[in-house]
Amino acid sequence: MSRRVLVIGLDGITFDTFDPWMEEGVLPSMKQFRSEGVHASLDSIFPPITAPAWVSFMTGMNPGKTGIFEFLYFLKSSFDVTPVNASVRDGHPIWNILTTEGKKSMVFGVPVTYPPDKVDGYCISGFLTPKGARDFTHPPDLIDRIEAKHGPFPLYHKEVYQKGKVDLVLDEAFHHIQYKREMTKELLREREWDFAITYFEGTDRLQHEVWHIHDETHPHSSPKERERYGERVRDFYREVDRTVKELTEEFSDENTTVVIMSDHGFGPIHNYMNFNVWLLEQGLLVLKRDVFTQLKKMIFKLGITP
Repeated sequence: MSRRVLVIGLDGITFDTFDPWMEEGVLPSMKQFRSEGVHASLDSIFPPITAPAWVSFMTGMNPGKTGIFEFLYFLKSSFDVTPVNASVRDGHPIWNILTTEGKKSMVFGVPVTYPPDKVDGYCISGFLTPKGARDFTHPPDLIDRIEAKHGPFPLYHKEVYQKGKVDLVLDEAFHHIQYKREMTKELLREREWDFAITYFEGTDRLQHEVWHIHDETHPHSSPKERERYGERVRDFYREVDRTVKELTEEFSDENTTVVIMSDHGFGPIHNYMNFNVWLLEQGLLVLKRDVFTQLKKMIFKLGITP
């Protein structure tokens, strides 16, 4: 049997949280994986954010060469912006190179892969796929087969933090990782592959929404919320650990190299600066005079924000 590679992408994970949880027994599979292999802190690109980082991973090129610096790009001869996608991405993803070399690839959910690459295998586009799109899999009928067995495909995390409604965020995170884990296992069993990557966004989204719940030093941390939701947040990471365990146990052997990786780390934000507000206050930015803009200005001055 030829050598093959399995990559498990966990967006936004950090040793700052994973190391203590490994020692506490929350992540036994991750701890075993770390002890039996090698590990290092990620040296991400600049800027260390999802879209440019994953494109740099897949191409081996920095943002100056891929042309992907953030989540949006400006249309030519215009100030209009649109989400980045594979059509404006320079460089050749590793799975396309492997296809030209006669190797089979499975690519599941990696950001900035829409439209999907026509690999010798399966490709499912991930983050920044247009909402409502149905043409985000290769082959095209793959999405219908997936949904026939697993139900509607969870392309995006939609829930955001609201006090008293954290369970909505957690329910969605559990659903996403369970759906994509089972889908990944099923598709990897279907056909032979030389390279496979499956990506899980929930680790990133959950930290964006509820970091303050597991970080007692955060200024917005609440003992009441920690008591109510803290263990369930840890349960989600137990689900991440279960995912790593099931994928590595079934699909790794002496001929398979397994890589668990991320695109960037994570940490608390206590304050941030809105440069547009600063420019406005300095008289360097002028708002439109239409009714809609003036109404928004009045609402923000009243302290009412979306």
